[in-house]
Amino acid sequence: MKLPVFKNKIELGKTNWKHYLNYIYGDIPDNKFPIDINQFDILYTNLIDKYNIKLIDDCIINNNYDNCYSKCPNNDLELYSNMSNVLDMKNTIWIYHKSPYEPIPNNTSIEVTHVSDAFTGQDTLEETSSWMYKATGSGIFFNTGNTISFKDHSEGVKYFLNIIISCPIREECAGYFNELFKKAEEKGYDSIQFLGHQDMRCGNTAIEIVDLHGVGNYPCGNKNKLNIKSGWGGVNKCICDNKKHSMNCMVNNNMVGGLELYKLKPYNFMDYVNIALTHKQTTLNFLISFIIYICLLISIYLIIKYKINIKFIYKIVIFIIIIIISIPIYRKTILKLS
Repeated sequence: MKLPVFKNKIELGKTNWKHYLNYIYGDIPDNKFPIDINQFDILYTNLIDKYNIKLIDDCIINNNYDNCYSKCPNNDLELYSNMSNVLDMKNTIWIYHKSPYEPIPNNTSIEVTHVSDAFTGQDTLEETSSWMYKATGSGIFFNTGNTISFKDHSEGVKYFLNIIISCPIREECAGYFNELFKKAEEKGYDSIQFLGHQDMRCGNTAIEIVDLHGVGNYPCGNKNKLNIKSGWGGVNKCICDNKKHSMNCMVNNNMVGGLELYKLKPYNFMDYVNIALTHKQTTLNFLISFIIYICLLISIYLIIKYKINIKFIYKIVIFIIIIIISIPIYRKTILKLS
C-alpha cells in the first residue's frame, strides 16, 4: 500500500499519524520534515489500532493481521508480519523493500530491533556481540560507528579469518562468529552489516547489523553500556528495561518496543514446502549434500560387495555398521558447513 508523506508539522497534525509518531519519537523538530512513512520498515500494530489508523493490504481484514504472518511479499511497500521467522515482536508489521540493500555509512544513526531468548542457543551465539535488524520506524536508534559490510556471513569469515570455504550450505557460519567478531573489533570496527543474508522467513528482507561491543543476551543489547538512543534521529538517551524480551526505550513515559516475542505456530506440510520454495538455494545445497552422502554410501557398498571376500551376511553387517557410524559424521559435517 502507499503510505502518507507529510511535508510539514501542520500537515501531520491533521491526521492520526501525529499521535502515532509522537508516541514513538516524542516531538519532531520542524527541520526534520518531510516525513515519508513509505521509507519505514516496521510499524507497531497496537499503536496503529490505538490511534485508529487504517492500513490497507490484502493480508489485513478489518484490522485483523493474522494472514500477514504467513504472507511473503513480492512488491515494494507490501505489508507482512513475522519478518525474521524467530526474532520478531508481537504487534508489529513490516513494510517490504526489495533487495539488494545499500551499505549503511560510518557513524550513522539507524533504527533497529533486537530480541533475546528467541531460540535455543541464542545466549551462546550472542555472548560477544548483539545482532539486530535495520528497522526504520522502530524508534530505537543504533550508531554504526566504524562499520564494514558484506553480502553474507561467509564473506566476513573470508575477510577477517582468511578461510575460503566456511559455510556454503546455509551461510550461517555460527561456529566462526566469536573469532570473527573478536578479530573485527581488534581491527577497530564497531559494527558489521550483512546485506544479503537469506535466513529470514521470506528470504533476504532486511539488513543484519552486529554490534561488536554488545551482548545480545540482554534485550537492550548490553547490560549497562548501551549503544542505543531514542527520539527523532536518536538524539536522546535511551532508558531501556532489560527485563523485557525485546529492545526498548522510554519516550515521554511511553515504552517504545519492549513487546513480547511472537511465538511460531507448529509447521504443517505446506509450511515446509513454502520454506523450501522461498529458500531455493539453501534447499538445493542440502539436496546436493545429501546426494553426495548417498553416492558415497553406494560406493562403499559396491567396494564391500565386490572387493571383500567374505560371506554376504557379513558384508551386510559391515555396511550397516558403516551407515550407523556415518550418520553422525554426516550431520556434524553439514552443521560445520552451515
